[in-house]
Amino acid sequence: MKFEFAGATCVVTAQHFNPSVIRESWLLKHGILVEEDLLPGFAFTDMLANINTAKVHMLIAPDRVQFTPKVDIAEQQALLNDKLGTIIGILPHTPYQAIGLNFEWHARPEDGDIHTLCRELFFRTGRPIDSEFDSQDARLGAYFSKDFHAFRMKLDIKPMAISAEADGETNKFEILRFGFNFHRDVQDSADMVSDLKESIGFWDEARMAAEAITNRVREATTV
Repeated sequence: MKFEFAGATCVVTAQHFNPSVIRESWLLKHGILVEEDLLPGFAFTDMLANINTAKVHMLIAPDRVQFTPKVDIAEQQALLNDKLGTIIGILPHTPYQAIGLNFEWHARPEDGDIHTLCRELFFRTGRPIDSEFDSQDARLGAYFSKDFHAFRMKLDIKPMAISAEADGETNKFEILRFGFNFHRDVQDSADMVSDLKESIGFWDEARMAAEAITNRVREATTV
């Protein structure tokens, strides 16, 4: 079975974030960008800021800041601390609500038999619910959660179909999506900014914890 890392994003939600504050000049003034950073496709409006550079994609809307690093894993923690941490620190009076650290892996059996993989991981003979899905066309998944430091770690595993380009052709195949979310509420915090910055500092540790789980699943799976 192949596990492929499919991406990661950090999302900070707010009761009301003001995207109109975010302009190219503002980002340059505070050292979040340098002039040559912006790539084509950026946009700054009163309701949305879409910022794309070689290192990061940021989407800022009234209810959230979505930060997607585009650098190697070894550089991501420092990038979040520097860029996202700076934005949060400059806007301390924003009514922040929560932060989520999100990581995604895709699992695919070598022979493409997603049905057998689902059964090996999740099917239990004799359980009433399983008997209702004991068929070749059945697809199974699972949800898990537990505490992780100040976060609630949530893992949602579900089958899905995706498309991929290869040799000029579009191929469709099924995978198991392992979606990890490390969620922390901050809306009742006495110091939202400090709690958010502390949470950002767990980026590497959260990713490694999620990766360790996927590794254990891969090692224990015979498909």
